[in-house]
Amino acid sequence: MTLNKENLYQIYQNNLLGAENQLSIIEEICKQKRAQYYISKCEKHAANDYISSTRLYALLLANWFEVKLFKIINENSSAAFKPNEVEQIQECRSISEKWQATYKISIEKIMQKGLNNFDNINIQDLSNIFQSDYFIEIENLIQIRNKLAHGQWNIQLNHKQTNINNSLKFLDKYQSYSHLKLLRSKLEKISKIIETIVIYKDKENKNFSKILNKLKNEIDNIDSRLNNINDEKNSQTKINQLLKIKSITKNYYNQKRATK
Repeated sequence: MTLNKENLYQIYQNNLLGAENQLSIIEEICKQKRAQYYISKCEKHAANDYISSTRLYALLLANWFEVKLFKIINENSSAAFKPNEVEQIQECRSISEKWQATYKISIEKIMQKGLNNFDNINIQDLSNIFQSDYFIEIENLIQIRNKLAHGQWNIQLNHKQTNINNSLKFLDKYQSYSHLKLLRSKLEKISKIIETIVIYKDKENKNFSKILNKLKNEIDNIDSRLNNINDEKNSQTKINQLLKIKSITKNYYNQKRATK
């Protein structure tokens, strides 16, 4: 049986739901390990657990973003990609190049219809996102994913295993769960821009440009927020929950001993 575009779309949609569920699970683990880390006053064992949880999150985040790409490529609406366009995207070497090709083909199709700008948004301003460091970050994230998938959790090697690969330095910028959550938000909005361009049939509709403009502005704001993250403050709710459970547990065993 040869899978058609509709089959592939359903497969990637199903896989995307699985990837989102995995992220939800690891997010709860990250919150737990983060709170334990700050409660312990940054004790080494708690720090290692927290780092391990965030690296697992980064691995799953890269998987999720890759699946989103293939779901968009295989969209089955009348405005979506034709078989030759899908083939052109698939021929790109890396995931970031595939994302860029997906955007480039989508925009070229719009410009062929005589639309060089949308209401309240310049196509070049939008295109700058897809020619920026964001896609270097995507490539770095995918590279880290590949290394982590081969068990290189703390020290990563080059392809020939003759030297150290410094790809983990990418996580210096996204060092905490709070940072990675913002990275996910950024990737979500980048993919939403492309998805909107691909599936939205009436490109001259004001609502279309309104959606794109909103997404672009939100992406522009994310990097400034990265510099002002207080990860410990963000974990306060979970810290309070764990401390409350610890107190309840301690009181329970104290009362149990007192009744003996």
